[in-house]
Amino acid sequence: MFDYGPVHRPHYAMPALFSATDPRPVVAAFQALSHACATYAEHVDTLLAATRAEFGIPE
Repeated sequence: MFDYGPVHRPHYAMPALFSATDPRPVVAAFQALSHACATYAEHVDTLLAATRAEFGIPE
């Protein structure tokens, strides 16, 4: 019903830039990560695995 074709994924990254400027560091980080997950779409597992490895978070 609402299929207008493929979504241009780089456009999904723009809100992450604005979220990263939030003066509250925890809010900025989680919102930016949330937007990044939407950008990565079907490859979100790769993003989250890299994030866990970078910050030493166990799976």
